[in-house]
Amino acid sequence: MNFWILPLLLLGLEEPAPLPEALLPSSQIGGCHFPVSTVHPRAQAYFDQGLAFIYDYGYREAKRSFEEALKADPGCAIAEWGVALAHGNTINSPEIDESDSSAALKALERADKLPRANALERELIAAQKMRFATPAPTNRQPLNLAYAGAMRQVWHRYPGNATVGVLFADALIDCHPWDQWTLEGQPKEGTKELMKTVKEVLRLDPNNLHALHLYIHVYEASPFPERAKFAAGRLENRAPSLSHLQHMPCHIYTHTGDWDKAVQANLNCLRAGDAYLASRNLLQLHGIMFDHYEIALTYAACMRGKSALAKSTAAGIFKEMTPQQAVEKFPEMDGDAAQPLEVHKRFGEWDAILSAPDYGPKCPISNAIRMGDRAIAYAAKGELENAEREKAEFEKLFSAIPETQKLALDNVRDVLSVERHLVAGEILVRRKQTVDQGLAELEQAVNAQDHLHYSEPPQWIIPTRHSLGAALVRAGKYAEAVAVYKEDLRRNPRNGWSLAGLARAYRAMGKTRQADRAQREFQTAWKDADVEISTSCLCLP
Repeated sequence: MNFWILPLLLLGLEEPAPLPEALLPSSQIGGCHFPVSTVHPRAQAYFDQGLAFIYDYGYREAKRSFEEALKADPGCAIAEWGVALAHGNTINSPEIDESDSSAALKALERADKLPRANALERELIAAQKMRFATPAPTNRQPLNLAYAGAMRQVWHRYPGNATVGVLFADALIDCHPWDQWTLEGQPKEGTKELMKTVKEVLRLDPNNLHALHLYIHVYEASPFPERAKFAAGRLENRAPSLSHLQHMPCHIYTHTGDWDKAVQANLNCLRAGDAYLASRNLLQLHGIMFDHYEIALTYAACMRGKSALAKSTAAGIFKEMTPQQAVEKFPEMDGDAAQPLEVHKRFGEWDAILSAPDYGPKCPISNAIRMGDRAIAYAAKGELENAEREKAEFEKLFSAIPETQKLALDNVRDVLSVERHLVAGEILVRRKQTVDQGLAELEQAVNAQDHLHYSEPPQWIIPTRHSLGAALVRAGKYAEAVAVYKEDLRRNPRNGWSLAGLARAYRAMGKTRQADRAQREFQTAWKDADVEISTSCLCLP
C-alpha cells in the first residue's frame, strides 16, 4: 500500500539538534533564482535555496533557509514571506494546523514592518495573508480559493514573471489536490487553468523547477501522460540535492513504460535523501522520511522484474525502527509494514509469506494484508483448506476496520476490498466447479482497484489484471485473457508481466505471429531481469 501523503506530514518532526541549514551550491538546487530586495549576497543565496526547497516540498528545510536569509539581512521582508510560505499546505499535506497558521501570520506581520520590499514583494506578502486564519478552520477550502484568487490577480499584473506564475499554479493545484481528472479522463474543475498557467511559465522559463514538477502532476493521471515526458526528462538530475524533484520523473515514466528510468529516478532520490540526512545526523529517520520513495522504487523494480532490488528496498523501509515503533508514532505507516509480503507475492515466494510474523496490535491494516496474502500463498501451494481458514481470519480483520477510516484519499476498506476479492478468486478458480465464480471475483478485484483514487505509485502495487489474465489463460478463455492484457498494457505500457501473459494466450490460440511479436516485446522489457516468467502471475504458473 502506498502512503504517499506521509513524508510531508512530518513538518514538526523533532531533530536531535537545531542545526542551521547549510548553503548548497546553486548547481545542486537547479540554479533556482528569484532576485529579491537585498544587497546581501548571502541573503539572496539562502532565499533562492529556500524557494528551491519549497519547490521540492521540503518545507522544514525551506523554513530554515529563509531564516538564514533573515540572519544575513534582517530587513528583507520577502524572507519573512518565505517563512510564512514554508508553513503552508501542499497537495501531499493539504491541512494546516493552528500552530502553522499562527506562525505564518506572525511572519507576515513582521514582513509588513520590514523596510526592504519592492511593489511585487508587497503584493506577494498581501496575497499570502489570504492563505491562513486563526483559529485554523476545519474546512480550509475557502482559504485555498481566496489565496489562489489573490495570486491570480498578482499573476495578471506581472504576466512576464515566471516565479509569480508558478506560485499561482501552486496555489491552484492546492485547491484540488490529486484531483485533476475524472476516471473517464476528463479534466476536472481548475485543471484547464492550471495546465494553461504551467505551460505559460515554461514558455517564459523552460527549466523552471516547480513548473516542471507541476506539469508532471497535471498530466500523470490524464489519458496522455506522455505529454509530460519532456518535463520528466528535463527534471532528471537538474537539482541533484532535491530528493523529491529527483523522484518526480518516475510519476511519468511508470505511465510511459520507461521502467528502468523510473527505477533510476527513485535511486537518485534516495541517494540525495540519504546524503541530506547524513549531513544532519538523521539517518535513523530514513524510513519515516522516505517510505513513499522506497515504495515507488519497489513498485518500479517489481514491474521491471528486478526481484532482488524490490525485496531489499521493501525490507528496508523502516531501517533501524521496527514497524511497531514506527506506527506507534506515525499511525499512517500501518500498511507499509506489509510491503515485503506484497513483493514476495509478486515473485511467488509463498513460504516467505507464510513465515512472516504478525505485526502486532498497532498494525491492523498490515495484519489484514498479511492474512490475505497467507490465504493466497496457501491457494498457490494447492492447500485450499488452509487457504479457506486464512480467508476467514482475513474477513474478521477486514470487518474490524472502521468503515470511515481513511487511507490517503480512499477508505481503508475500499483498498482492502482489492485483497478481499483476490483472496476469494484465487481460491475459487482452483476448484473445477467454481472456476467461473472465481473469475467473477477476480473481475471484482480489478474493478475495485480501478476505482481507487489515483496515486503514484498505486495504492495497490500489483496490477490485479495480472491475476485475472493468468486465471483466464488457465481456464482456456484465451480471447478474454488477451483483452485483459491489452487493457493492462494500455494502463501500464511495456510491462513484462502482461507481455508474457499475452504471448502465452496468443500461442494457445494458435496466433503465432501475434505471439512472436508479444514475445519479442517481452524479451526487450525483461532484459536484465533477475527472474524468469512465462505467466503474468506466479500464483498460477
